[in-house]
Amino acid sequence: MAAFDVSIVIVSYNTEELLRKCLDSIMRFTKGVSYEVIVVDNASTDGSVGAISNFQIPNSKFQMITNNKNLGFGRANNQGMKVAKGGYIALLNSDTELFEDSLSKMVSFMDSHTDVGMATCRLLNKDRSIQANGGCKPTLFRLFVWAAFIDDVGFLRSILGSYHNQAVNREHEQGWVSGAFMMLRREVLEKVTGFDENFFMYGEDVEFCLRVNKGGWKIFCTPITSIVHLGSGSSSGDIVQGRCFRERKKYFGRV
Repeated sequence: MAAFDVSIVIVSYNTEELLRKCLDSIMRFTKGVSYEVIVVDNASTDGSVGAISNFQIPNSKFQMITNNKNLGFGRANNQGMKVAKGGYIALLNSDTELFEDSLSKMVSFMDSHTDVGMATCRLLNKDRSIQANGGCKPTLFRLFVWAAFIDDVGFLRSILGSYHNQAVNREHEQGWVSGAFMMLRREVLEKVTGFDENFFMYGEDVEFCLRVNKGGWKIFCTPITSIVHLGSGSSSGDIVQGRCFRERKKYFGRV
């Protein structure tokens, strides 16, 4: 039996201020479920470890894993998921903020949709406008349509499907969801081993979702709740264009 309803895993790299706001929002708005928080720090140099390591959450467990070098997004998330004790695992970016009891709503959604292995909710920009969150199962054709901006044309998007999805006003199944927020069942991790650690950053969320789908689980996006995602706030300027290109090449080889 799980020790908590949900384990919240947050990877941080030089995001002390954003991380504080994220943690504060979790404590403020999460009411209906038992939870633990696991922060994995990727060798921050901004004082994050000293400032956050003694963080306390009333009636909940908090732990921090500190790495001596930046291991990347997927590998650090895998570290957190390996020690998680929750029935569900929620992966949150450090540049996200809750403004309602999103986690208990997502737990309720997962409880009532037993064939769904992974789910996400609406992601909002700082001004509360809708942010793209995942999309159709990627194929080489859809990647071409996306890269050529063809899916920016409304009627073509409805026919061809979009690599990126902004239609989040209805509950629906989709091919992949953003790593900014994912909630997954523990059973998924037992069958599909976390992120591919060959990805340093970018594309690992898509590849992970492909394997979840192949494992027989559905992936859903639901408008039952929303989370603010500042976007790129948890990325570092040293993730240069060349590295991003190499990571995408790894992913394209799997489509």
